[in-house]
Order: sequence, then structure tokens, then C-alpha cells
Amino acid sequence: MYRPLIDKHNRKISSVRISLTDRCNFRCKYCMPDGTIDWTPKKNILTFEELTRLVDLFYKSSIRKFRLTGGEPTIRHNFEIFCETISKKYPDIELSMTTNGHKLKEIAERLKEVGISRLNVSLDIFDRDKFNNITQREYYDDILVGIDMAASIGIKVKINAVSMKTFNDDKVSLNKFIEYSANTGIEIRFIELMPFTGNDWSADKYLSSEDLRTAFNRIEPLEEIDKDSPSQTSRVFIGKSGAKIGFISSVSESFCESCDRIRITADGNLRPCLHANKEYSLRDLMRSGASDEELLNVIRDGLNEKWASHPDFLELQYLPPMSDREMIRIGG
Repeated sequence: MYRPLIDKHNRKISSVRISLTDRCNFRCKYCMPDGTIDWTPKKNILTFEELTRLVDLFYKSSIRKFRLTGGEPTIRHNFEIFCETISKKYPDIELSMTTNGHKLKEIAERLKEVGISRLNVSLDIFDRDKFNNITQREYYDDILVGIDMAASIGIKVKINAVSMKTFNDDKVSLNKFIEYSANTGIEIRFIELMPFTGNDWSADKYLSSEDLRTAFNRIEPLEEIDKDSPSQTSRVFIGKSGAKIGFISSVSESFCESCDRIRITADGNLRPCLHANKEYSLRDLMRSGASDEELLNVIRDGLNEKWASHPDFLELQYLPPMSDREMIRIGG
């Protein structure tokens, strides 16, 4: 019954990204749609008991890596209890989180206590005014303090920045990224701006990893280092200063052939591929009394929908499926 989850392209699933909520206290312009957002009603969000059941299934299916996402996962009430439950039950898992970092200075020690060993913190620029403008919030200083605190107590921290033309690709901005990474030892990874419903993507904003690397190399030549694992999504480079700069080319360079991850949305859908809008409701199955075997059968069916590689988004001019949902409802 319990066996490793392998898709039809013979890729073994070893990582699950679990969205705890579709809500966020930031309003990042490249992520959130304009205007009023109809948040998912609480009754439709997976309970911690339902999430724990899914973790049990995935663990028994040989998965050991779990990343908590959102929305912003830290705004879900008592999310620490869920972390503590699964990390104590399965002490050999790697439990990580993607966060905007606004609460880190308050909860960093607690995160380590409940089993969070890795954090990806979203920070698109080292400039307070530009940060306030893109997020439409004023947490810049709190985030920097929180990152320092988390790193100082042994949590492995990486910074995620969405690369955007004319926003964070100028010489001043790139120098600040280099200096911060060199001084702290924290890796900074640049993610290409991806097309999603409601995020107002345009060619005027899109910046390829190749063009961004070229801009960095004009300041400080970067040398690529080996990947930690074949499924690593980023290509990481190091400069003479010691700065570690990574690039996730999720648009221009398909890395689907080594994809080992799936997503669970906050409302309980299995999402086999980030950019494919086909989903499978595990919540409805659980609430209708489905057995573990029935859940696993649906999960395996879903895995067979995983793409061999994603379409050429540039050729398609980044038009996402009109029936798809916003990135915040999918989970990072």
C-alpha cells in the first residue's frame, strides 16, 4: 500500500509544499491581484488534523522534506502547534518554511524549537523606500532584524528575491545584494517573474536570469558551484567577495526533468505542477470518509499529470490559463 510516489516520467517525489493559508499581510504587486480579495472561508481550509493525516501518508510514502508556505504561513493561528506535532512525530523530516519575515524577530527562537530548520525569506531589495512601495507595507527593518536573529540561532536562511526589470537590477541594488551576502554568508536567490492570474505580468517587468547574471558579472565575476542535489531548482554562483548568488530560471530554463515536488493548497487540493491548473481535492475525499488507499490512488493519478517540461512561456507571451487561480491561492 505505502510505496514511494513516482510519476509516469519516473521521477520520485521527495518534497511536499504545504500551504497553510491563502492569506497574507503584504500586498506585493507581482503576487497579489489589485482590489478586494475574496479569501477562502475558514471552513474550506484544511485543519491541522487533516494536514497531519496527509503528512502521515507522505511520510509513509518515503517523503522526508516538507516546506510550509502560504500566503504567509506565520499568520495562521497556532501554526507552531502543527509544526511541533509533525516534527516530534517524525524527527527525521526536514521541515522548512517560506515567509515574508515580518514576524521573525518575535518568533525565530520558537520556530527552531518546533522543528523549523530552514527558512526562505522573501526580500526583493535592500532599499527601504522601494521595499515599502513593492510590498505596500513598512516591515523592512523588522525583516532584517528577524533574518539576523534566525541565522544567529542556527536556522539555515536564504533570501528569495523576485527579479524585476528597472526595480532591482540597477548597479546600486546589485552591489547591496553582493555586500549583504558577502558580509552575512546568506545566499540570495533571484526568481524570475512568473505569469499568474492577476499579477499583471508584462515584458517590461520580466528579467531573465541570464541577463541578471550578466549584470552581476559586470560588478563582480561569479563562478558557478556544484548543486547540492540533482533536484535543486537554483544555479548558485560565488564571487570573490564570498557572496553567494543563486538564480531560479522558472520561466526561461525549464528544470522540470528533475522536479521532485508537489503542492498541497490551503483548501486541500493536490497541485502536481505549479503552472498546470489541474488539481485534485484531497480535502473533499477526507471529509467524505476516504481511506488512505483511496487518497493515495488519487495522489498517484495526480502525479501522472505532471508535465515532462513546461511550455515555452516566452513564446506564449506568458498568458496563464484564464481559469487558473492567483499565485497566493496556489502556494509558494
